[in-house]
Amino acid sequence: MSPRRTRVDRTRPPAATPPREFRFPPFYRCGIAPGLDAVIAPNGRGPLVNLQFLVPGGGAQRDEEGLSGLATLTASLLDRGTEQRGALEIAADVERLGAYLGASAGWDATAISLAVLSDYVPAALELLADVALGAVFPEPELERVRKERLADLLRRRDQPSALAEEQLARSIYGDGIYGRPILGDETSVERVTREAVRNFYRRHVAVSGATLLVVGDVDPDAIVDKARQAFAGWRPSEPEPVLRIEAPASRSLRAVVVDRPHAAQTELRLGHVGIPRRHPDFPAVTVMNSILGGKFTSRINLNLRERNGYTYGANSRFARRTGPGPFRIATAVATENAGDAVREVIGELRRLRAEPVEVEELEDARSYLLGLFLYGVQTVEGVAGRLEDLAVFSLPDDHLERYPEEILSVDRDSLLEAARSYLDPDRLTIVAVGPGDMLEPQLAEWSPARIDPGGEPVAPA
Repeated sequence: MSPRRTRVDRTRPPAATPPREFRFPPFYRCGIAPGLDAVIAPNGRGPLVNLQFLVPGGGAQRDEEGLSGLATLTASLLDRGTEQRGALEIAADVERLGAYLGASAGWDATAISLAVLSDYVPAALELLADVALGAVFPEPELERVRKERLADLLRRRDQPSALAEEQLARSIYGDGIYGRPILGDETSVERVTREAVRNFYRRHVAVSGATLLVVGDVDPDAIVDKARQAFAGWRPSEPEPVLRIEAPASRSLRAVVVDRPHAAQTELRLGHVGIPRRHPDFPAVTVMNSILGGKFTSRINLNLRERNGYTYGANSRFARRTGPGPFRIATAVATENAGDAVREVIGELRRLRAEPVEVEELEDARSYLLGLFLYGVQTVEGVAGRLEDLAVFSLPDDHLERYPEEILSVDRDSLLEAARSYLDPDRLTIVAVGPGDMLEPQLAEWSPARIDPGGEPVAPA
């Protein structure tokens, strides 16, 4: 007798199950050396462990005047040789462990990350500690990294998106810290010496206040003992005072054209100064930005892509930084549509400031952000990324538990207030990277200044 089949009504979506209470995975904090805390989040879903040596405050915001790119160059050299291992030995040990090792610097921190199977955590901890504590920055490796960086900068000169991002930052912040290229430029990279790298490491990386993040299949008590053994030689110096980054004075709406005469399309960036990550209104700004340009069904993307067919995609974001990072809108359009696309974007900014959003649109944005958050903490890397945020931005330990509540508390009134407070269409900088002769007439009402890809003024033809 064949089994009885149940008919499924495919015309209706399945009923939603009751929402489950969210609990961020538990984590523990303890000291493992003077000026070095460990944050441990055990997760036994798979035999993977993510280790990260993180130094908040030791990022590109500490680059010296005339030496932009110093922090990122220093980070690139951390795994290129230590007192115990040369660069090839480090690479061989990483391969032997079947691990991934990488070092990087952002605006607000320097980090060394190592992902490995749980069976090899003791050896991985020893390797991580050696790289973090014993880097020697060999001169040949500096020259190799310098050549790599200069080649990368040369390639970026032919990348319209990179030109647009760098010019927007320069136009908003001028000579301020956030106006400098995080990777440096040809002149600053050539100026970096081994002594400058070693000095940056001593002053901003080997300092008290670092954090060791351990996320994955580990026993907390056992890993603490192993970490204390591995980092027993940690002798940090005192960090320099917290750097206060002030927002530059507001400017009137204006445009800059980066002339690329034979470009097939135009890269557009619009932006102004935003708010620091720790600002109390950041949750409201996050929901507001989701509606504006933070997801595929955002107003900007539906306008430029679906309604007008100007682009394949448009988005917006408020950069998460300890200082007032940039708010920016990004898209690429057919050059003949550039002026109209700018007007549509400005119109969407004004509309979001003028009237409360519909309830359904608000609920959709909150649901999207909560879903994104929950999806992001399903993996070892995702949990590590959230814990990294706590350390870098000095957020309280219960922030991750409270995040869903903060997002759900954003209502129509608080969102409208956020839009009126932190979106200013009359203070935008418009950057267009494309053929200057075609772009200038379209942007004439904003008195565009034309420059070449190197930032030098160009007289219109």
